[in-house]
Amino acid sequence: GWKFFLENKLAALTQPGEWAFDAPSSSLTLYPLSSAWDPIQHTIEAAVYQLAFDFVISDYITFSDLHFRGQIEAAVKWDGSGATSHDIQFLGCTFTDQEQSGIEMGSSSNIVIANCSFTGMQNTAINIQANSVSVVGNSFTSIGMVQGHQNKGGGVAVGLTGDNNVICYNQVTNISYNGIVFTNSHSAQVYNNFVSGCTLTMSDGGGIYTYGSDSIGSNVQNNIVANIRSLPWDGFTRGDAPISNGIYIDNYCSGITISGNTVVDVDGANFFANSGNHKWTNNLLVGGGAEGEIGVEEMPGNSVVGNVYSNNIVYIRSELDVGAIKETSDVHKNTTQMASYSNNIYCNPYGSLFFTWNNGGYASGQTDPADVQAALALALPLSFGERELQAGDEQLEHRRLEREVPLSRPP
Repeated sequence: GWKFFLENKLAALTQPGEWAFDAPSSSLTLYPLSSAWDPIQHTIEAAVYQLAFDFVISDYITFSDLHFRGQIEAAVKWDGSGATSHDIQFLGCTFTDQEQSGIEMGSSSNIVIANCSFTGMQNTAINIQANSVSVVGNSFTSIGMVQGHQNKGGGVAVGLTGDNNVICYNQVTNISYNGIVFTNSHSAQVYNNFVSGCTLTMSDGGGIYTYGSDSIGSNVQNNIVANIRSLPWDGFTRGDAPISNGIYIDNYCSGITISGNTVVDVDGANFFANSGNHKWTNNLLVGGGAEGEIGVEEMPGNSVVGNVYSNNIVYIRSELDVGAIKETSDVHKNTTQMASYSNNIYCNPYGSLFFTWNNGGYASGQTDPADVQAALALALPLSFGERELQAGDEQLEHRRLEREVPLSRPP
């Protein structure tokens, strides 16, 4: 049942604008844009360069106000083989329609990418493995949207691996997979970004996503994440439930603080944790989906113990939402062992359901009713300082008018 695609096949040209290239004969065949379209009257451009810049060993370089367009592999690439480059800047540059990536860099440090725009990469806009990278004030749109052209883990706007990296004040829209990714990142700072429209052709991703060890000291703060969709994926559907999330803290992470974020209109969960010892505080969550507003999932060998949720406002915006909190575990028998909740406000105009517990998880597919009842008994009443506001509550209506973000699902 896995999907596949064909490209550069002459017999597959069925729509205007499609083309195929035959290398042995050096001939290009283009499906006409209309019956009256005459190629002699037009200029036809094609990419011929793999790279615009290919680093060997380079330090103290600034790229300023340049336009990179149409490279086959990447606009700028440094693979880090045998040496480390440092102090490289990209300022006010434009990157357009690279077949793979805008910027790819290996072992390096002190990289600045500021006030640039990235549009139409078929794989990833920025993919850098380095320390002390700053990605500030850039725009990213339509990344990885040609299905089948993404490498494994591709379809990403910003992907950084390394320590002390900063991702801030960026606008990220219309992304095939993850919007912002930081992995194996000690003391990463991700703040004041606007991320909307991610995982548009894939699933099991997020607007902001992280994975791997050495995340202690990292902060995800004051971001707006909205409109995160999920495309059913044959490899990992977890039943029929969409599983893309707003802010997604995946396996093996520890010690991240997630604060002051607004997350709205997500097919999976607004917050999703697959790892432990994180602090989630002072966030606004509106309109989560099949995984709840807050989703916590634990599998053998991957502890989620130590997550602390406090002073968050959770607003359920649809009667189809599964509730404010959904916990799943193949390890623990009750919720008190997985996470703690205090001083949160749960706004639910559609009823009283705020907690869903599934012991057994998707791995076994089994749910023990006795375990569910025991977990619910432990979860009710609400933890210290928490309130659940229901339909007709004057405070709920006031808070809805005051705080709800006016974003809606696309038709």
